[in-house]
Amino acid sequence: MGADLAAVGMRNLSVRRNLATALFRTSTLTWIGLSDLEYDGQWVWVDEVPATEETAAWLPGEPNDGRYSRCAHINYKTPKYQANDVPCSGRRYNALCEKPINDLC
Repeated sequence: MGADLAAVGMRNLSVRRNLATALFRTSTLTWIGLSDLEYDGQWVWVDEVPATEETAAWLPGEPNDGRYSRCAHINYKTPKYQANDVPCSGRRYNALCEKPINDLC
């Protein structure tokens, strides 16, 4: 279907808040398109844009687990829907995906 985990919308904190408010009513933990899979400690969005403190909007103290926590999720119950680093497997979270608007039809 041509979609990836959400990146563009998640970098804009206003969009992140609006999406989270509208979509995350039943589940609090949701994967987003942010990881440091290629280089430990270098967080990058799935569209290859490097993450900044502003665009990642980490929870205080995050990211904090180096080689084990390589993917990110946001939590509906945290202030400002901030990101948290977690292991990439073994978790059953919802996934927020996006695709370019010209791919919708």
